[in-house]
Amino acid sequence: MPHPTAVRALAGDDLTAALRAAFEREAGLLRDNALLDIQAGRFKIAQERLDRALALTPRDPIAHLFYGDLYHLEARRRTLAQQTAFLRKAFEAYQRAAELDRAFADPFRQLGLLYYEQKDEAHAREAFERYLALKADATDASRINGYLVELGGLVP
Repeated sequence: MPHPTAVRALAGDDLTAALRAAFEREAGLLRDNALLDIQAGRFKIAQERLDRALALTPRDPIAHLFYGDLYHLEARRRTLAQQTAFLRKAFEAYQRAAELDRAFADPFRQLGLLYYEQKDEAHAREAFERYLALKADATDASRINGYLVELGGLVP
């Protein structure tokens, strides 16, 4: 947050812009730390951080993407009966990230992987194709192309 003296010196639109920038910085830090928590398997802490980040910037596609990753990984640690609910939440988070920024490739990759795991070949192919269209230089392009060959979307 800006220093109180700096806040008093700002007025109107300048104050609004300064506060927005401060909230976005804070949300970005929370979001990035949440990713580290997800990777370490600290899902409860990651969820708390993502909740705080989205409270500051509810339209942050990266935070929604990370929420999808959280739910996707958490589903793997649950009983078969619980997995469905977590996978549904992962789909919803990835779809929300894609809706918020149609040029953001990563949610389409993650959706493709989820559809692939669920044996939904048509949707997996569509998501993977969209991912590669948005990120032709993706470091995992050969892997994704391999999925597309398997799904009948590319000729080897």
